[in-house]
Amino acid sequence: MPLLFLMAVVLLMYSVRVAAVTGSSMEPSLHEGSRIVIDKLTPHLLGIGRGEVIVFRNPKDAGITEVKRVIGLPGELVLIEGGTISVTPPGGRIQEFPRGTYVGGNGQVGDFRVQLGPQEYFVLGDNRSMSTDSRAFGAVRPSYIVGRVIYSF
Repeated sequence: MPLLFLMAVVLLMYSVRVAAVTGSSMEPSLHEGSRIVIDKLTPHLLGIGRGEVIVFRNPKDAGITEVKRVIGLPGELVLIEGGTISVTPPGGRIQEFPRGTYVGGNGQVGDFRVQLGPQEYFVLGDNRSMSTDSRAFGAVRPSYIVGRVIYSF
């Protein structure tokens, strides 16, 4: 029993991290100085879903760590038009996310279209007009993902 407890403690120490948010790209969900708890293990085991907030290394500059919301999943077509975000999974039906929803977000977003590869995620900041995200640095591959935000305070 003590060995099992020790193993659980060690696993927890290496799979959870606390970090501070810098910048305003995730407002109103996360503010400058907010603390976030990052789950580094389960995203790599169970995958990542649309609408989840992830922490990752910037694909253009791995020295920069980003926090953004997942909008498009691998293989999907992402279309932003007139403030509405639409995603179409391979062989699936189009899903629309209007402004004011977690995925649809708030703020001005220019028109944008991207077809994601089989290992690519499309991410946006919640404060779309103040965010540098997949519209600027491209899709995020799993190897760049640090983890999923599971709690903020």
